Amino acid sequence: KTSQTAGKLVVVLGFVTFYSVSWGPVSCAMASELVRTSVRAKVNGAGTVANWAASYVVVSTFLSLSTLLGSAAAFAVYAVMCAFSGLFVLIFVPETNARPLGDVR
Repeated sequence: KTSQTAGKLVVVLGFVTFYSVSWGPVSCAMASELVRTSVRAKVNGAGTVANWAASYVVVSTFLSLSTLLGSAAAFAVYAVMCAFSGLFVLIFVPETNARPLGDVR
């Protein structure tokens, strides 16, 4: 029982960690660094809606997935999805550190 609880905790923390470094902050960061000021609010709003939609998908599919695979495996699926999205961000979202704003756009 204790090992199952520890396993669940590890995969939940993995999901939260990967989400926090992948899709969580990306919409706000991209809107503030990659988009013109005139459309920044709209892009930031769209990113917020996308984040809430992704959260809804996780919440609405968790019970079905945990019944089918078990709760640890369900969170492992979500963690893997976030890890892949983290790779997407790493590969396709441009690094803007120490670059002038004119060079980023």
